Amino acid sequence: MFLFVAPRNSIYAISAPIVDGYINPYFRQNWELFAPDPVDYDSHVLVRAKVRDSGGGERQTGWLDITAPQLDMVRGAAFPRRMARLVGGGRQMMADARVQPSGVSGEAEAEAQAAAARELPDPTLQAQAVRQMAAIATLAARARWGAGVTAVQVRITTDFHPRFADRNSAGDAPSHSEFEWWKATPVTAEAVELWRKAHE
Repeated sequence: MFLFVAPRNSIYAISAPIVDGYINPYFRQNWELFAPDPVDYDSHVLVRAKVRDSGGGERQTGWLDITAPQLDMVRGAAFPRRMARLVGGGRQMMADARVQPSGVSGEAEAEAQAAAARELPDPTLQAQAVRQMAAIATLAARARWGAGVTAVQVRITTDFHPRFADRNSAGDAPSHSEFEWWKATPVTAEAVELWRKAHE
C-alpha cells in the first residue's frame, strides 16, 4: 500500500505490476466525491457474449448490466463485501489506463476519448486493465449463459447529470463506449458459482 500511494519512484517502477495487481480493483480509490468537482455522471458496465452451443453453433447474446446488481449489494449495507466493488474498480482501471474503445457514441464521450488519446498511456497498465475487465466480463457471462461462452464484449454507458447551477437544463445525452471482443478468460467453476450467488 505504501508503494502505491508514495510518489512515483524507481522502486515503484520495478514493482508496479505486483503492487498494481494487489491494489486493483479492490482497494482503488478516487477523490471525485469531494468539491470542487464532484461526480456528475453515472456509469454502468454492460457485457454481452458469444456462446457456443452443444451442436457447435455460436450465438451472440444481448447486453447484460453487471453494475446494477453490485450497486444493490452496496445500498443499505454498512459493510458491503469487496465483490461489490469489482465492476466499478474494473471500470475505473479502464479509464485510468486510458484503454481506447473500438466505438463511441455521444459527443461528450467522443471528446473525452480524443483527449485521452493525446496522452501517452502506460501499456503495462492498459494490459492489466483489459485482463481484469475481461475476467470480470467472463465471470458475469458464464454465470448467466453457461460454460459455452467463448468471447465477451464490454460496453460502458454513461449518463451525465447537470451541475446544480444548471439543474434546469437537460444535461448531455447518454454516451456509450464499446470495446473490442475479448477471448473468454479461463475462470474456475467455483468462481463462476460465487459470482452467481452474489448476484442473485
